[in-house]
Amino acid sequence: MPPYRKQTARLIYEPSLQGYSLSFTYNETIVEFVKKAIPSHKRTYDPATKTWYFGAEYFDIVKTLFDGHRNYTLTIVTQAEVEQKMREAEEASQHSWAPAQYSIEAELQKFASLLSNHVIVPVDVVKNWSRAEAVKNYRQAAMKQHPDKGGDPAKMSELNSTWAILKEGYYIK
Repeated sequence: MPPYRKQTARLIYEPSLQGYSLSFTYNETIVEFVKKAIPSHKRTYDPATKTWYFGAEYFDIVKTLFDGHRNYTLTIVTQAEVEQKMREAEEASQHSWAPAQYSIEAELQKFASLLSNHVIVPVDVVKNWSRAEAVKNYRQAAMKQHPDKGGDPAKMSELNSTWAILKEGYYIK
């Protein structure tokens, strides 16, 4: 006879609900207990994920049920653990992303120098272009720099990033 394996039930604090979610392999006895222990207006069931949701005030009842059940091991993710993970994720996102630091004058200068391989277009000329003129010149430069047309991929990337900054802020008239 194969060794007996316990099922795992997961009880996770859900900050958005200020309550818990409970997921486990279906067991009619436990389902009936949950239905009797937690009033219907205080619990919901999502059949797609096979998860019960209920208020934090029922945590102890559900924990006691699974602690005493021989077929299940209960894994609990508490409110403190969830909040700690959220803080860690927020700190990581703050450190991993820094706003771009650039000067519009420098971007205009870079854009002007990337427009042509042979002739440097003065920044003052680029500043006074209409939007249509800027788009036309960008497209011509992109055709020359495009890797499929024999251009340099690094220059094409630089042209695209510079153009994105300039067109977004509409620094070209």
